Amino acid sequence: MSVARCSDVSVTGNIFTDNSDCSLLIISDADGTSVSKITVSGNTLVAPANQVPLMAVGYTTPVSEGYPEDIVITGNNFNASGTDIDCFRLYCGKRITFADNILTNEGVTALANMVELDRKSVV
Repeated sequence: MSVARCSDVSVTGNIFTDNSDCSLLIISDADGTSVSKITVSGNTLVAPANQVPLMAVGYTTPVSEGYPEDIVITGNNFNASGTDIDCFRLYCGKRITFADNILTNEGVTALANMVELDRKSVV
């Protein structure tokens, strides 16, 4: 699911499974259209087929792509067990809240992070 070019959106009570890519992606648009005031709560995200994070916020190029603002991610269940992927990756954003989530990644054979903050992250 992609949440882009919008504000005042709530993503609540969903189960994301059998995805090819990111289960949930919150991004601004290439033309700089922002995304803001997004709440993500009470969801279950299960490892996607490809080697990408379960959930990501922002792009690696916030100067040209813009950045998400006022994002609240709380009370979700991230399950990346058996994969070498990150549960959550923050590429960029302002006023991001990540709290009270359950992150599981059992059986990892390589370096994978529960939460990855990109070097360009603005929190």
